[in-house]
Amino acid sequence: MTAGKTHLLADGTLAKPFNFGDLSGLLSIQGPNLANLYVLTSIPFPATPAYKLAAQFDRKATRFEFSGIEGRIGDSDLEGKLVVDKVNDRRKVTADLQSRRLVFSDLLAVIGGGPKASVVKASAKAPAPIVSGRMMPDATLYKDRLRSIDADLRYRAVSVVTGKYPLRKFALDLTLDDGLLTMNPIAFDFPQGRLAGTVRIDGRKAVPTTDLDVRLTNLGIQQFMPSKAGQPPALEGTLEARAQLHGVGDSIHKAASTANGKVVMVIPHGKVRQAFAELLGINVANGLYLLLSNDPRETDLRCAVAQFDVKNGLMSVNNAVFDTGVVRATGRGTVNLSEETLDLRLDGQPKKPRILRVWAPILLKGTLLHPRPGIDAAKVAGQVGLAAVVGSVLAPLAAILPFIDGGLAKDADCAALIGEAKSQGAPVKASAIAASVAASPPKR
Repeated sequence: MTAGKTHLLADGTLAKPFNFGDLSGLLSIQGPNLANLYVLTSIPFPATPAYKLAAQFDRKATRFEFSGIEGRIGDSDLEGKLVVDKVNDRRKVTADLQSRRLVFSDLLAVIGGGPKASVVKASAKAPAPIVSGRMMPDATLYKDRLRSIDADLRYRAVSVVTGKYPLRKFALDLTLDDGLLTMNPIAFDFPQGRLAGTVRIDGRKAVPTTDLDVRLTNLGIQQFMPSKAGQPPALEGTLEARAQLHGVGDSIHKAASTANGKVVMVIPHGKVRQAFAELLGINVANGLYLLLSNDPRETDLRCAVAQFDVKNGLMSVNNAVFDTGVVRATGRGTVNLSEETLDLRLDGQPKKPRILRVWAPILLKGTLLHPRPGIDAAKVAGQVGLAAVVGSVLAPLAAILPFIDGGLAKDADCAALIGEAKSQGAPVKASAIAASVAASPPKR
């Protein structure tokens, strides 16, 4: 059978003459996009790059079973089993699938992002994703298709191939219940660290809503920091983060543009190249010399925290502090999720007197895909008392840290900063920590 560029070949046997409710055989199918099969099967497969798959099929009344699936989607292999049946008068798809080698760009194409999304052709009822150079795709979610069928999917990728990120594994458990799509977990494993959480998309409403709660745990920052032979990376340590967001819209970009919630990132301890730490305070005499001389010396990163409040797609820095052995810096600014633009500023202050020091903020502007760091040399700030910084920025840490992990508020390094705030009369109380822990659901 041929439908456009989709080709299907079946070679099977009827168990009883003229009884098409009892048959088995071999099936092979290939085409430019699995989503095109919706017009043939009424199953809302995701949009994909070109595919070629084969399987053993068996039909018993209303039950279709496809076993021994093997083939490829894009440059990724796929194997496993898929069953289509009727449960309570509704069609349900149950699948257990695996890839030995998942190419990350193929996964991005499924959600309408990445370079391969532009070559995903559309069926008559499913226009191709909009590729606009954004990080967050504009591909439309078709809620009528979500309501047409139920599903229970388990997918595992044993290895992930990407040229940018040190990913190792990917896991997804997905359920679809009358328009309510839940991914729990959706997880990426790194050589050191894990990004995992729950995404819930309610397609039963006139405009779909998305609720997201994801955590980044024990992520080794040095994995993303290239360094020269014999020199330490610019930054070492573990990153802990959590995002809780609620958005409205029928695409990832629209949901992000309307998002409300909060995002918190913490590096409880680590090491930083002293040259970079000195430049946080724009110490010309010391920082530039260390950089130009490739000095490998490091200083402690005592604690780094950034809290963003998100309202209508605008992430605003509520509290941010980057505390090293030689410089303490505080941050402010915004991230616009609708425009995907950055406007962030980091002001550093040395802990000891420095010669030829220029008090100028470090800026991070540009877009999420192409950030542009720089220095605002035109705005030379006056000295700000260190005590004022500690009192205004460090005091809220006791309530921020438990949002990610209740243990971080007691971490040896971050707890020292909270202690400094207490010593200066800041209102840091155990009750604040307890309340924050109670409001934050435990780790899964």
